[in-house]
Amino acid sequence: MKLMDLIPAYVDAISINGMSKNAGKTTVLNQLLQECYQAHRQLGVVSIGVDGEQNDVWSGLPKPEIHVQPGMLVATSRLAMEEAEARFEILEQIKNSSIGHEVYLVRTVKGGRVKLTGTPSLHDIREAIKGFRYYGADMVLIDGAYDRVSSSNPDIAAGSILVVGAAYHRSLSVILDHLQEWIFRFTIPGYTPTSSKQQHLFEQGQAIWMQGAHIESTFLSTPLASGWSNGLSGEQSLLFLPGSCTGTILQEAGMLMHPPMIILRDGTRLFAKWKDIADFYRRGGEIRVLRPSLLLGIAVNPCSPDGYSFEADHMLEQIKQLSKDIPVFDVLRDKLLM
Repeated sequence: MKLMDLIPAYVDAISINGMSKNAGKTTVLNQLLQECYQAHRQLGVVSIGVDGEQNDVWSGLPKPEIHVQPGMLVATSRLAMEEAEARFEILEQIKNSSIGHEVYLVRTVKGGRVKLTGTPSLHDIREAIKGFRYYGADMVLIDGAYDRVSSSNPDIAAGSILVVGAAYHRSLSVILDHLQEWIFRFTIPGYTPTSSKQQHLFEQGQAIWMQGAHIESTFLSTPLASGWSNGLSGEQSLLFLPGSCTGTILQEAGMLMHPPMIILRDGTRLFAKWKDIADFYRRGGEIRVLRPSLLLGIAVNPCSPDGYSFEADHMLEQIKQLSKDIPVFDVLRDKLLM
């Protein structure tokens, strides 16, 4: 099984996101690093968190280390470079910080282990990607922080891989229930503005209630406070939210006689439990995004570092039932369900 076979040719930046710590994200990243190297891809790699450390900072348990090969571009801190087994040629500094924590864009001259750190914001990731492109990268791998989806923003990553591990919970049913939320975020259908006027309203950066074909609009203060829907009603209504959409917003919107279609910028703005999402849809509501995400696949790790595990094939098959047409795979066991 080759993970790169799952990646469309137009995808040039991939975010790898874990549902929890110790999900198996680094294992997937290392597999992609190796495949890209063997395919002679010019690769850049960066992390929105910290990855590649020898031991987990919270549990102290050993962790898989990140291995880079000669020619790969890396964004990381000076201290991480000094501690790395790999050796690098510094290309440019991309972020000022305290001594030792300045971030550099470097080219690997001797392969080996390295820790990725120093780029915790979307701005940092954008700067790293800009540098990678300048120095010839045709593929970027973004190591996402656990339990965060911001690095999967479609403006940053053309596609994402979600990693689900037994470490999330001792109950597989709980994992599957929460996985539905994650899959939904990555697969929300897109919405195309129906007119230039509607497009202009979306660009205002304010929450807007739109009613009917003539787009009678009401601007709402943000963040939406309790009671925001008072006086709002009508069929074929839209609610555009420039920021986050929470479970509380879905609950209140769902109580309207005619729940609206909620429009978000992208799926990373949705912060709601699956129950609230499902209830909103049952009441007639819908959710759409201006910039859809592309979920390339779901990686499965049936083993937890805490000493328990699930039957590997069963976990793979259960997740495949939820994922529908999204590929599900187990890197260590070399198994793929399309």
